[in-house]
Amino acid sequence: MKERPYNIEVRRQMMGDDIVYLIGGGVVHIGAVATAYWQDEKVKVELITLPGHKEDQLAIECASLACEHKKCTVTTIVGIHIDQASKEEIMLAVETTREAMRKELFGEER
Repeated sequence: MKERPYNIEVRRQMMGDDIVYLIGGGVVHIGAVATAYWQDEKVKVELITLPGHKEDQLAIECASLACEHKKCTVTTIVGIHIDQASKEEIMLAVETTREAMRKELFGEER
């Protein structure tokens, strides 16, 4: 497997029938935690974002996508830090994370 920009990695941990995804890159940490679950035939999401962190929307997106695809409760723990990142570097990190998550879920990577 080729190395992704900022060493972004998606790791899966099964928790019974549920799944936890650890998503990190750059300086890995915990920035946001999202749990997606089924309620009334819809995916609902709960979110915790640590102060000063901006991974919240990415955590929601990845948890929702995995919950929809896997049909189970999914928690994503996301922490990606790139020192003094430019807007372009942030966009690359986000797209790389999306690709890594798609590869994990669907076996595809562009």
